[in-house]
Amino acid sequence: MSVELSEILELPVSERIKLVGDIWDSIAADADSVRVTAEQGEELDRRIAYLRDNLDESGSWSEVRNRTFEGLYGAVSVWRLLRRRRRRHFRFCDPSPQAGIR
Repeated sequence: MSVELSEILELPVSERIKLVGDIWDSIAADADSVRVTAEQGEELDRRIAYLRDNLDESGSWSEVRNRTFEGLYGAVSVWRLLRRRRRRHFRFCDPSPQAGIR
């Protein structure tokens, strides 16, 4: 089956989300067929050893959760700021009546 990206992008968002889920499920079902290289395996082993040796540095679940949400809220704030700036910029560039330029 060969589907063009342009066809997928024409689908409603709900169908694209379902498609992503179906693709992810098919990847998970074939996960055993994915091979890790020796270098990747060594890196994974190194990271696991580091985590085991430094468990006390990671913090409690509530600390990790709070850091995660702080990072998410920061990213959302930056995204909102950029979106506002983009709107302001395009409001002046857009000659449509909705932009307030007649």
